[in-house]
Amino acid sequence: MKIATTLESADVEEEFHQEVEEQEMPTHESDGFNEDYQRFLLIQSSINNFYKDEKYESAFIQNVYMADGVGISLDLKRYLEEEMFMDVYTRRIDLPSSLCNMAKLELDS
Repeated sequence: MKIATTLESADVEEEFHQEVEEQEMPTHESDGFNEDYQRFLLIQSSINNFYKDEKYESAFIQNVYMADGVGISLDLKRYLEEEMFMDVYTRRIDLPSSLCNMAKLELDS
């Protein structure tokens, strides 16, 4: 088992803050479109695999609930509703805060 030194911890913390800052930087609208389309393709592929896999009962997926931690646009919701005939519900979450709260609960128990 390796114990992190203070210097290593500071490096990890600095790297984390840099990643958070990069994620918070506004992107161009075309980048957002491309990211939403990529998400749509991944969701579509996952659902198709679900329907094709014999170990799952092929019940029709009608509702999709999305926890939005990155700020997706309404275009993704529209793609899913129009192209895949799903009812999509999104809820904005603060992922870092939620993870910290879960970790605190885990430590308290």
